Amino acid sequence: MDMDESRRCTATAKRSGERCGRAAIVGGTVCSVHGGKAPQVRQAAEVRAAKLAVHAEAERMVARAGSPWLAIDAQVDPVRWARLLSP
Repeated sequence: MDMDESRRCTATAKRSGERCGRAAIVGGTVCSVHGGKAPQVRQAAEVRAAKLAVHAEAERMVARAGSPWLAIDAQVDPVRWARLLSP
């Protein structure tokens, strides 16, 4: 079974130009072999994954409430969002 292209490591081989076949780290674009273990890459991936999780939860809230985004945004405390989204 082939892996989802969006989850594949984006590193490419110098000689053949083929993409790495490994999965990228969660929230990242490269696998652990191609830099995914570097502290700055891990931190950026964690922040990106957290933002995606918050966004997904907000979408679920909107779906449950049946309200448009603007109505939800007006109800959510901006300080809470800033704290969740800050790096």
